[in-house]
Amino acid sequence: MKGKLRKVLFFVFINFMLVVMICCNSRDVNMSRLKSADSLLDAGDMMQAKAILDSINAVKVSMSTKQLMYLQLLQTSWKNKNFVDIAGDTVMETVANYYDKHGSVSQRVKAYYLLGCVYRDQQKPIKALEIFQKAEDIANKSKPTDADYRLLMSLYGQTSFLYADQKLPDRTLEELDKMQKYAYLAKDTLFWCYGHYNKGSAYFSRGQMDSVLKICYESNRLFMKYGYESNANKLWLPAISILLERGETSRAKELIDLFENKSGLFDADANIDPEYVDYYYDKGLYFLGVNRIDSAEYYFRKLLPYINNKDNYNNAQAAYRGLFMVYERLGNVDSISKYARAWCDANDSSLVRVSAEKIQHIRSAYDYTEHKKMAYEKAEEARLLKYRIATVLVILVFVILVMWLLMRRWKQIHTAEKRKLNELYAETLADYDKLKIIMDDQHHSNSRQMEELQKEADRLKDIIKHIRPDVKRVEEWNDEATLIYSDAVRNMHSYAMKGFAPYSLWNDVTELSKRYIPMFMDRIGSDECQLNDIEQKISLLIRLKFNLSEIKNLLALSSQNLTNIRSGINKKLFNDNSAKRLDSNIKDI
Repeated sequence: MKGKLRKVLFFVFINFMLVVMICCNSRDVNMSRLKSADSLLDAGDMMQAKAILDSINAVKVSMSTKQLMYLQLLQTSWKNKNFVDIAGDTVMETVANYYDKHGSVSQRVKAYYLLGCVYRDQQKPIKALEIFQKAEDIANKSKPTDADYRLLMSLYGQTSFLYADQKLPDRTLEELDKMQKYAYLAKDTLFWCYGHYNKGSAYFSRGQMDSVLKICYESNRLFMKYGYESNANKLWLPAISILLERGETSRAKELIDLFENKSGLFDADANIDPEYVDYYYDKGLYFLGVNRIDSAEYYFRKLLPYINNKDNYNNAQAAYRGLFMVYERLGNVDSISKYARAWCDANDSSLVRVSAEKIQHIRSAYDYTEHKKMAYEKAEEARLLKYRIATVLVILVFVILVMWLLMRRWKQIHTAEKRKLNELYAETLADYDKLKIIMDDQHHSNSRQMEELQKEADRLKDIIKHIRPDVKRVEEWNDEATLIYSDAVRNMHSYAMKGFAPYSLWNDVTELSKRYIPMFMDRIGSDECQLNDIEQKISLLIRLKFNLSEIKNLLALSSQNLTNIRSGINKKLFNDNSAKRLDSNIKDI
C-alpha cells in the first residue's frame, strides 16, 4: 500500500509541475507576442499587428493584469493609428491609471497620449489638452530615447491641431515647432514637411495670406525635395483659393493644373476624392474668372450632392454662393432670388452651428474647472502623505537636499559668470561704437585729446578680443551694436543657458534683425539660397555672435548635427563645404 501511495503522489507532483510549466510558458509566449505586435505597430505593419492582437484577445481570460493592460493599450493604439473613432473607449482611463504606477516612461506617455486621443474624439478639447500636457510632463522628466521621438512627434501634432481648432495661432505655431523638432530627431521627413505645411493654417487664422502662399510654395519644394511628389501637389488648395479671391487667375491656373494632374486625387472620370470636394468651388470660381459661365455652373452644381454630409453647411454655402454669382452674371432674376435665399439659409445654419460650438467650448471649460478642483483635492491628499513619509526619511532627504543645493549653487554661479561675460561683451561693443562716433566727431580736436581717445579705443578692443577672439575687425562693427545689445537678444542669451526659447522671443529677434541688418536678412531668406527655417536661425545666431553651445541649446541639436547643418549653410551661401569657415563668411556679408 505504501508503494502504491508513493507512486500516486509522484504522479500528482509530476502533473502539477507540468501544469505550472505550461502556464508560465503560455504567459511568456503571450508577452513575447504582445511585444512583437508593439514593434509591428511602430513599423506601420497594421495587418500583421492586428492578426496577432486578435489571436491574443481570444485567450485574454487567462492573461495576467500586466498582459491585459498591455493588450488594451495596443488595441487602442491600433485603432488610433488606423483613424478608427475611439470616443466610446471605456478602458483607456483604467490603462492610464495602471501605467501611472507600473511600466516604463514610454508606456506611461503612450497611455496618457491615447487617453488624450479618446477625449479628442469625444469632442472635449480642453480635457484632451490637459491629458496631452500630462503626457508631455512625464516625457520631460526623463531623457527621451530614439523610440520616444516618434511618440512625442505625434503628441505635439495632436496638440497643434487642438490649438488650431481653438483659434490660437501662436500656440499652434509653438506646438508645430516642437513637432518638427521630434520629427527631425525621429528622421521622419514626411511628418517634418507636414509640420511646416500646417503652419499655413495658423497664418490663415491671423489673416496673413501672403505668409500662407509662401508656406504653400515652400512646402511643395520640401515635399518634392524628399521625393513625395503626389503629397507635394495635394497642398495647393489654400494657394488656389487665395489667388482666385485676388483675381490672379493665370497664377491660379498653373496650380490647378499641377493639382489635377499630379495629386492622384482624381479618378478616370475627373471626379475628386470626396475629402477634397470643396475644390469644385475653386474650379467654379476659376471658370467665372475667365468668363466660362457654363463650366462654372457645372462645377458649382457638383457640390450639391455633398450638402447633406457632416460638413454640409460649408458645402451648401459654397454651392449656393457660386450659383448665385453665375445667375447674377447671366442676369436671371428668378434664379438670383432662389439661390440668394438658399445662400442666406445656409449662412444662418452655419451661425447656429458656430454658436453650438461656442456653447460646447464653454461647457468644456466648465468641465475642466471641475476637473481641476478634483485634481487639487487629490494633490492635497498626496501632499499630506508626502510629509508623513518625509518625517521617516528626514535624514536622507536632508543629505540629498544639501547636495542638490550645492550643485544648484554651483550651476547658478557658473551661469551667472557666463551671463556677465556676455553682458560685458555686448556693453563693451556698445561703448566702443560710441567712442568711434565721438572720435569721428572730434577729428578737429588737438592731438592730445585724440591720443587719449585712441588709447581708450585700444583698451576696449583688447577687452573684446579677450572675450571673443573670433572678432577680427572691430572697427567695422556699427548698427549691429544696437541689435546685439537689445533686450530681445540679451533675453535670447539667457534662454540659451536653459534650452528652448519661446516662439514670441524668436519673432522679436527676427523683426529687430530685419530692421537693423536688412541686407543680411534678405540674403539668408532669399529663394536663391534656399535656406530652411533651422538654417536661417543658425545663420542669424552666428551673426548675432552666439557661441556654438548656445546655438545647440536653443535649437536642441547635437554637436554632429550642428556641424553638418553649418556645412550645408556654407555650401548654399558661399559654395564652401567647410563648416569651420562659416562664421567668418557670415560676418563678411
